[in-house]
Amino acid sequence: MVTFIASILLLIVGYFVYGKVVERIFGINDQNPTPAYTSNDGLDYMPMSWWRASLIQLLNIAGTVRFLAQ
Repeated sequence: MVTFIASILLLIVGYFVYGKVVERIFGINDQNPTPAYTSNDGLDYMPMSWWRASLIQLLNIAGTVRFLAQ
């Protein structure tokens, strides 16, 4: 159990450290439009609400887990 908790803590710390490193290297400008807006074709590139994008991510993870469990 100690190893599990330590690995979870390491993942959380790594997430924040990696985020800061990427932000420092590439920089973040909220004024830059994303490809969903610049290349909007109504099929592959289209803006979505945050809850719909989160639901799609959750379904992709669940589908992968189900596929690997078979």
